[in-house]
Amino acid sequence: MYHFFQKHISLFAASVMLAACSTSPKGNPEGVVLNLDIAGLPENTQLQISLGSTQQPEEAIQTVTLVGGKAQFSFPADGPRIYEVGVPNTYGYMQVVLDKGNVATLSATAADNTREDQNKTMFEYSNQQVTGTSLQDEYLRRRVDREVFNQRYDAMWKIADKDSFEVAQKQFFTDVENTYKACFKANADSWWGPMFILNTYTYISSQNEADYNLLSEEAKQSFYGKILHDKIWPPSVVGADVPDFTFTNHADGRQTSLYQCLEGKKYLLIDFWASWCKPCRREIPNIMEQYKKYADKGFEVVSISADTNQKAWLKALDDEKLPWYNDIDGAQGIANKYKVTYYPTIYLIDANHKVVAKDIKGEELAAKLAELFK
Repeated sequence: MYHFFQKHISLFAASVMLAACSTSPKGNPEGVVLNLDIAGLPENTQLQISLGSTQQPEEAIQTVTLVGGKAQFSFPADGPRIYEVGVPNTYGYMQVVLDKGNVATLSATAADNTREDQNKTMFEYSNQQVTGTSLQDEYLRRRVDREVFNQRYDAMWKIADKDSFEVAQKQFFTDVENTYKACFKANADSWWGPMFILNTYTYISSQNEADYNLLSEEAKQSFYGKILHDKIWPPSVVGADVPDFTFTNHADGRQTSLYQCLEGKKYLLIDFWASWCKPCRREIPNIMEQYKKYADKGFEVVSISADTNQKAWLKALDDEKLPWYNDIDGAQGIANKYKVTYYPTIYLIDANHKVVAKDIKGEELAAKLAELFK
């Protein structure tokens, strides 16, 4: 699916949805320096910078504190990358493209645009300007102008006649797909191509093989090209050790760890889910059936929710009556440890903390557990 487009929620489930010369920072010739000049945020607000368009959770590279609206990031860099700058644990961020040796300045105005139904603060950033790196100008020149489509999208929903609306909607999505495909093709000879593919889609799968095949060998071997390859053809994690994590079990309020849950057990299923995720909810009855069948034989389940609205999570727990370990991820970063980028993400692990299978669901899960517990 396309992001569509930060301003809007993703629109459809089809996989199509889709400056001046740089100078080297003193004492850090292989790194980047990004000066911040941000209006509208309270004094001493923290801002963090992390890698963007990797389709996986990224830890903050650096966190700084605004003083008088100003701060500076300075960190090592391996090549041209797109970065995301924003306030930790909030919605909304700014994108900037930098290369090693750049000394750049990012200026913008921030405004709190939090809705009543959001558990996190949302900041919108306007008047964004980046100086000191030609890459940002090149990025703006190469990318698709999403605002044009945002305006068309808003206008489309004002069409009252149903038939006219359906015609306009079909044409809209066709134009969106064709425009993005043209962008990928135009940038297929360099790292820009795979970066734009990763930046455009909300989820990469085998259906993106045709996009990958457009790329030159140089593009495929780039930082973003290798990430794109592994998203289309994920390397197997079977046999890999999983990291431990601590959490607070909702039923009894006790803090425990994944490894502790495995003590005396043979296999454990980790279910990363969310109350709003329909595929997650559809899979729960199957997991419940397997749990009832094998719990007394050494099978355990731990569910970690991605919900940001605790009331919605608690209601889902009450509706589903989950009899196993449950916690909400929140700021714990458990999903980040497991590089969760979609829901549900499911890991089946053994008593030695090794992955037996990933994203195993439905009849496949039932058959695998029947084999393991025979």
